[in-house]
Amino acid sequence: MRLFTETVVRERGFAGDAAADAFLAAGFTKAQVLEVVTIIAVKTISNYTNHLTHTPKEGFMSDPALAWTA
Repeated sequence: MRLFTETVVRERGFAGDAAADAFLAAGFTKAQVLEVVTIIAVKTISNYTNHLTHTPKEGFMSDPALAWTA
């Protein structure tokens, strides 16, 4: 799922039949292809909205315990 999602994002939706076929061959369904696209779309809309409106981060987001680590 991660590889398919990364491919769809990187290729801006033009992932190609090979990527979709590999996703389906891994046991996922055509409905799950649409779910991946829908999740990407919702995240993109959210990011664009937050960038344009300068949505402030909620308090919990500045908690150092929640910081990303390598």
